[in-house]
This record gives sequence, structure tokens and C-alpha cells, in this order.
Amino acid sequence: MKITLKNVNFKVKDKEILKNINLVINQGESVAILGPNGAGKTTLINCILKLQKIDSGEIINDFESLPRYKIGVHSQEQSFYKLLKVKEILDLFLFEGEYMHLVEKYGLENNLNQQIGELSTGEFKKLSLIILLENDPEIIFIDEITTGLDTITRMEVLSFLKNELKKSGKTMIMVTHYLEEVEEISEKLVFLKKGEIVESGLKNDLCTKYGLNYSENNLTVLYNQVYKEDMK
Repeated sequence: MKITLKNVNFKVKDKEILKNINLVINQGESVAILGPNGAGKTTLINCILKLQKIDSGEIINDFESLPRYKIGVHSQEQSFYKLLKVKEILDLFLFEGEYMHLVEKYGLENNLNQQIGELSTGEFKKLSLIILLENDPEIIFIDEITTGLDTITRMEVLSFLKNELKKSGKTMIMVTHYLEEVEEISEKLVFLKKGEIVESGLKNDLCTKYGLNYSENNLTVLYNQVYKEDMK
């Protein structure tokens, strides 16, 4: 399930959003796409998914041969028709298997007959997570999945991604601003700045390159080193 980007460029009008992106993501890898606001992180995901048409270059996605329900996507601005009930939206997105084990895991048993518009931010995020996972996808795209979650639920989500999805060999591509999530889940890092990849590689290799012993604290130091000009 390999993804290859070759010299990818994307513009909005005359503004370059992505510039000369070259990247390979191999099957089973957990990749974190990092960078400040406006770096092009979400746009990169959308281009890989071909939700946005690139201006030049090439994107080769082996996962295009999969049924669409085997491609799990959690977008940053997930939204559903607010008058639908939780059970209705879960049934709508279900193509195989069942979802009640996830409903019970995330404590939404009492919300099944509740309308989407009545859910709290945390409940809605849990629902989005269940929709992401209910068809047991082979490849998963996650954009800021834990934003708005309380601490306990956030830890549960990270534990699930790390201990169940990652260990099962799923390919995961994650956009996040939380470096502790990178520590838990991702072994490959891609640093974007103004639409360009300014650094990429395995965490351990990058720490070695910047003279750091790998640790959670040094992951923050690594981030600051990559973007040191922006920190001044």
C-alpha cells in the first residue's frame, strides 16, 4: 500500500500552497505531517486523496485499488447533517462488520437515538472516530483527531491508535500539532514549511542528524531545531 509523490506542486490562483513535494510512504508506516499553521499539511492530505487536483507532478496511490470504505478519513472539519440520529449516520457509513463494540468502547450507547446537532464536541469527535474505524480500513488519514477531546478520552484514542491500529500493520498518515501524539504513534516525520518539505525521515535518524538522543523531550527540541529560524 505504497504512496509516492514526485515533484508535486499545487497553487490556489497564483499562490503556491505546495512546492516540489517528493515523498514516499510505505505500507504499514505511521507518518506524522508537522508544521506551523498554513504550512500546507491538510492540503497535502487532500492532494494525496485526490480531493484537490495538483498543478504538476505525480501522485501514485496503491490504495486506489481498495474499496472506498477501506480508506478511513478523518478531516479537520468533519460535519454531518445535524438532524440525523447517531445510529442513522453509523448505519449510513457501515459497509461491513458492525460498530457496537466501538460505540461501547467510546461510551455512546445512550446517544444512538440522539440527533447529531445535540452532541457535545467530545461526543461528536467520538462519533467521527467510530465512523473512521467501523469498516476496519486498510489505510487511515487523520487530521487533528484529538482536538476538543477531554484528557481521558484523548488518552484512550491515542492508546487505540497505537496499540490496535499501529500494531495491526495499518498505514496511518496523521496531521497534528501535538508532539506527544507523534511520540505515541508515528515513526516517520515530515516537516512542512510554507508548502515545502524542509525535513523528513525516521524519528531516530532525525534526532541523530541534529545531535539529539531520542526522547519525548528531544522531539520538542528537534521540532524547534527544524524551525529555528521561525522561533527567533
